[in-house]
Amino acid sequence: MKTKLLTLCLTSSIIVALAQGPQWDSIKANYQPIIGFPSEYETPYIQNHANGGWEDGIYISRNGLHMYTFYSPVDIITYAGDIDTSQACEYPVIAPYWRGPMIGVDTATTIGPCTHWLHSDVVHASRTDGSSSFSPWTPTDINDQLYYEGAPQVIAKSNDSLDAFLYTRTTSGYVDIYIMRDITYNPTDIGKIIDTINIKSPSGAEDNPHMEKINDSTYVLFFDDTYNGNTNMEIYFSMSTDGGNTWQPAQQVTSLSSTAEDIMPHLWYDGTDWWIYYATSDPGITDGRLHIVRRKQTNQGDWLNWGSPQVVINPGSISGGFGEVLGVGEPTLTQWGDISFSVIYGNSSSMDTTDLWDSDPWFLPRKGSALSIESKEVSHTVEFYLYPNPANQSVTINTSIRKGLVQVISITGQVVQTEQLNNGNTVISTTKLPSGMYIIQIDGESEMTRKKLIVNH
Repeated sequence: MKTKLLTLCLTSSIIVALAQGPQWDSIKANYQPIIGFPSEYETPYIQNHANGGWEDGIYISRNGLHMYTFYSPVDIITYAGDIDTSQACEYPVIAPYWRGPMIGVDTATTIGPCTHWLHSDVVHASRTDGSSSFSPWTPTDINDQLYYEGAPQVIAKSNDSLDAFLYTRTTSGYVDIYIMRDITYNPTDIGKIIDTINIKSPSGAEDNPHMEKINDSTYVLFFDDTYNGNTNMEIYFSMSTDGGNTWQPAQQVTSLSSTAEDIMPHLWYDGTDWWIYYATSDPGITDGRLHIVRRKQTNQGDWLNWGSPQVVINPGSISGGFGEVLGVGEPTLTQWGDISFSVIYGNSSSMDTTDLWDSDPWFLPRKGSALSIESKEVSHTVEFYLYPNPANQSVTINTSIRKGLVQVISITGQVVQTEQLNNGNTVISTTKLPSGMYIIQIDGESEMTRKKLIVNH
């Protein structure tokens, strides 16, 4: 591998140009996760601001108007597995892995003898209302040139400012949880470490925090950690009874523990009960890949004991043989119960060995929420093809329905464009459609069918 990597470094511009990477458009257009409760949720879709960089630790605000993520402009899995630590700051070695966009990630500020230094930042996207697409990712002001920031989470106030902003920061070999209070949606300081809950295990990883305000004085904080050398990450929690100023020592939530990874906890209150959503590769309920599951709190105020697991999102597979899916994770919920989550997919047999995997933000609308698409009974036996998908200028429709009306439906259920089928075919211009997800609905004389379309300008 190192000999092959050295060859890539010496002739990077030629190799990258000639090597065939994954067919990303086809991978993403032909991927559909399996939803465990189809009567509760609608069709999941990739978010419009997804890009070729690594978007992980994704968090959506309760009102659905803000999103944050850990971001690095590389395939993190391949990069971390290939790069020798002694070479990690040399430009010829890391350059082939850059996939961009950089989104403000600073590689020029360096450490010691390094010529470049690659790290991660927290970036932010927003929108004015639920019917709009998210803006492109933009840097936040907490980003430091030399450190890894990630796993952001917020608690909003009623006046649209933040009660709390949490994230992780890597310093001195440890991953620690930091917090800021009473700030805007773009934090401007690094905050302070929540020292009492940080376990300082050999791996030094306290990750994926999620804090909830229970009442004026009580907060609860969940996170995951590798503890006492255990190779499997587990979920912990701590409480504060003085408004979040001081925290109790962390306790492991053993009711969620398995022999595999149990990570990325997220709390959600449905108006009656608290639920915990998290990602697990528990062999008792999964195929070894990360799935998103949920459990209901068994007794009010008991944060250690949770009910039976329910698989909400199974990573599924990519049709057409374009690649494979490693797993799904990072569940966070809007106030209505819609789920934002991440998907890691790619092609392990790609000839471009610096570009194998990608992590993107996806969204699962809950039926009846403010962000849902109206559900209708559809036929799943109709032949129906959209290409290209994602579309830029136009999309061609080919279907076994010979005559009918074609409607382009927005995420809010509005019909934004209509066309007539001509012998089972038509072409729809997408130049005036904002980037995002749409539903193409075809109403024939006796059948109706639907398929998602991604517009990406």
